[in-house]
Amino acid sequence: MSLIAAIFRYETQELNFRCQLPIIN
Repeated sequence: MSLIAAIFRYETQELNFRCQLPIIN
């Protein structure tokens, strides 16, 4: 269960990072 939570957390962080990229650039 913790593994799934870690993967989900990593996916959401990567999505947020990708969404912020165009704003920074």
